[in-house]
Amino acid sequence: MTFGFSTVLVAFCFKFMVDSISNIIASSTVSIIFVSLILLPIIGNATEHATVVTVVYKNKMNLAINVAIGFSIQIAFLVFPFIIIFSWIIGQNCITFYFNTFLIAVLFVAILLVNYII
Repeated sequence: MTFGFSTVLVAFCFKFMVDSISNIIASSTVSIIFVSLILLPIIGNATEHATVVTVVYKNKMNLAINVAIGFSIQIAFLVFPFIIIFSWIIGQNCITFYFNTFLIAVLFVAILLVNYII
């Protein structure tokens, strides 16, 4: 019961935040690309970032790396495909699995970096 209420409350707050983006962009020089690619993920994942910072402060680096990598895998394998399939269902075909050469190279370097850290 509490989990469902918390989920609904977080969804409502996040929807309010996303709806207010147009006001932020209109009243400042911040671009929509910066807001959507940098600010929204940081704000939306604040609890995971706080968890990582807390365990690093307690000198538990293995746990911090496991939390960060686990959350990244969760987003990559669950959330992102769900969003794409849901956008196809509602008729918005603007999100795809298409990656250009630069994005593939960045992904490859990120995988190598994580492999090196682990």
